[in-house]
Amino acid sequence: MQNYNNAINRHEYIIIEEIGKGSYGTMYKVQSKINKQDYALKLILYGTETREKNAFREIDCGKEFNHRNVLKFFEYFFDNDHLNSETKCVFQIMELCKMNLSEWFKSDEGINRTDSVCVQMFCYIALGLKYIHEMGFIHCTLKSDNVLISYNNICKISNFELAVLQTEKLANETKIFTRGTTIYSSPEQTDNKTYDFKADIFSLGCIFIEFYTEFKSYYELFHALSNLRNGQLPLNFFAKYKTKIILRYECAKIFAIKMTEYHPNNRLSMEEVINNLFLTMENKGM
Repeated sequence: MQNYNNAINRHEYIIIEEIGKGSYGTMYKVQSKINKQDYALKLILYGTETREKNAFREIDCGKEFNHRNVLKFFEYFFDNDHLNSETKCVFQIMELCKMNLSEWFKSDEGINRTDSVCVQMFCYIALGLKYIHEMGFIHCTLKSDNVLISYNNICKISNFELAVLQTEKLANETKIFTRGTTIYSSPEQTDNKTYDFKADIFSLGCIFIEFYTEFKSYYELFHALSNLRNGQLPLNFFAKYKTKIILRYECAKIFAIKMTEYHPNNRLSMEEVINNLFLTMENKGM
């Protein structure tokens, strides 16, 4: 990180600590020297045309999106000292969140989550995805790692490196066959078939099942989400709640199955997902 401090300082930010790392790059908590507010800084290194396209796709999405359930993007800048080197660097300044949904599931709050909390948080994610679709984009890599939770417990969809415009898909289908995160990806993605917004609905259904199933290991999660392609819900799906509210369990079971149907034409639409959620919240007096 030492090599990039000059670029960060020139843009009036101070690095506080590293908060995450992945194939996309490295995340830091930074503070603005101007307003003293904390932000997330994403450092992306790219040396290939593909990595460059992915980085700038996320920047383009960030500049266009404006919704409380989508991670807020503020600005981006380059490391001018390394622009002529083989590996280039771009920094993105974004809203700072406390953790991702996958981490939240393992936290005390997540382990002790109630049905009402599950419905509320899932609704945040669904509304964010609805907005992304209304903007014409397919997320392609929706998963619990890519849902961030703010300090006031609002879920925000993030990571748009592999997002694609629906019109782009129709114009150039072969280029996006392999987009997606395998265990959350729809069957049409993993089978290298063409796909549309319904691919994200499958991934959304996987996250819904995570809310209502206790997974003790990644292996259990992998096994359960893999079985969805055969129409099998986890044996302990909704186990924490169904003895108290049988009718709610039956509704949740149908909802989960309809979102994760093998054939996209049989899946719920985004509008149907939202309508089901609002009806559930109304019945619970939320």
